[in-house]
Amino acid sequence: MRTWCFAGPSAVDMDFPSAWERRPPIRHGDLQALAGEHPCRIVIIDGEFGQALPITVTEIRDALLRGDAVYGCSSMGALRAVECEPLGMVGTGWVTEQLRSGVVVADDEVALLYDPETYQNFTVPAINLRWLVSCLASDGILDSADAELIRAQLHAIPFRDRTRRAISDRLAGLASDLPGAGKALDFFLSEPESSWNRKWLDARDLTAELDG
Repeated sequence: MRTWCFAGPSAVDMDFPSAWERRPPIRHGDLQALAGEHPCRIVIIDGEFGQALPITVTEIRDALLRGDAVYGCSSMGALRAVECEPLGMVGTGWVTEQLRSGVVVADDEVALLYDPETYQNFTVPAINLRWLVSCLASDGILDSADAELIRAQLHAIPFRDRTRRAISDRLAGLASDLPGAGKALDFFLSEPESSWNRKWLDARDLTAELDG
């Protein structure tokens, strides 16, 4: 079964199986453009929100009715997977679970700005910071109260302004009154982004699962 993968900023520098057909972030009309390729396997990681009309539940439903297998994770894929799981779409990963459980209710938690040519991120999505802070709490570096306060402070930065510099400055400003913020800042600056980029990790995990 042929695999079409719609991916962008959540999968920068990710190696996909050579047999997969990689496409840019999905938008309205992209699934209809696969006419003649059905049934196929469709992997939705990223999708456009404001740049173009987004992929709709109806389009995914129609693909499923045609016999396509549709998977989603990380970003737009996670959002649509939660909506379309009753129809047969398969959602995977931590981001999907946060949406499915109701811990995350706002679509803008996965939003970010990026270079449309290279897909390099200009800003950091809130969902990745939610994951980073939860990891620090799980490891005992932050207590739960400090973790939630830090998460809220970082989330309060508008997504268009949530650059690595803005995050570092916000954590540094909190550190004098909140020692945990200093620990979070040290981790944020010292660890590779791949260790706390949850959208990237979910895309990697789904790719490995389907390629296995």
